[in-house]
Amino acid sequence: ESYGAQWTLFRIAIQPPDAASPQGNSQNNQVFMAHMAITTPTGHVSFQRYARGGDADENARAGVTAEPFSAWLDDWELRSTGEEWLPLEVKARQDENAMHLQLRGTAPLVLQGEAGFSAKHEDGGGSYYYSQPFLKVSGQLTVAGQVIPVEGDAWLDREWSSQFLQRGQSGWDWFSLHLESGEKLMLFQVRGKPGQQGAANYLQGNLMAPDGSTTPLDPGRIELVPVQTSRVAGRDLPLRWRVSLPQIGRQFEIRATIENQWMAVDFPYWEGTVTINGSGPDNSGKGYMELTGYPVN
Repeated sequence: ESYGAQWTLFRIAIQPPDAASPQGNSQNNQVFMAHMAITTPTGHVSFQRYARGGDADENARAGVTAEPFSAWLDDWELRSTGEEWLPLEVKARQDENAMHLQLRGTAPLVLQGEAGFSAKHEDGGGSYYYSQPFLKVSGQLTVAGQVIPVEGDAWLDREWSSQFLQRGQSGWDWFSLHLESGEKLMLFQVRGKPGQQGAANYLQGNLMAPDGSTTPLDPGRIELVPVQTSRVAGRDLPLRWRVSLPQIGRQFEIRATIENQWMAVDFPYWEGTVTINGSGPDNSGKGYMELTGYPVN
């Protein structure tokens, strides 16, 4: 049976790094927010936590250390288990749901975009972005108190920026895909708001071979076409897509494994497991999809 697990840690600075703290304010200026979600063959659960950042030696509720690597919020943690960055361990528990997974890499990190800078708008702006899509995962999930041993594929992204969407942009559709051929495929489009200047969608893609070599995709030859929407959380969401990538000779459909993988958190969005349906191992597989910015209607 197929399961999915998501763990995300957001770090937000609440003032510029060179700003003087208000007199008498000793609080750390980093706020952390974490999301955890598990998808089962028939359902989905999601959770969130917040904490103020701090140093590990201060017993802070949230923070990051570089060596040895650890990123945590309370007992939700992603950390290195040896002297190197990989392998990694991720742990999180909420109520009767939990994940405890080990991640080992099989190929190098991948810099997305131009040498790690991923543009998000034709007039400039974007984020620094790298991926480790070549991860094998094993461990266990706990769903409603039931422990489930799992093994499979995992994908880690890190992205950082000093801005969010630009004016005229409404949200994004993002895909991380494990192909049966052993290749990995990252695709996204940032959607423009209809009727506004610069309303065209901004696309990017990258095909990653098992040895870590990459083929950046020409944005003008990426076709992401929603072919079916479903009603989720008061929104019409595109949960089935037709993808055509003539530059690399690929064509397939992406479908959500189950419709309701809604992240019912303070900043809600859809993120969950998908299947890739096409002919041959180059056009088939599994992965994750994230949809943001779709309004209630």
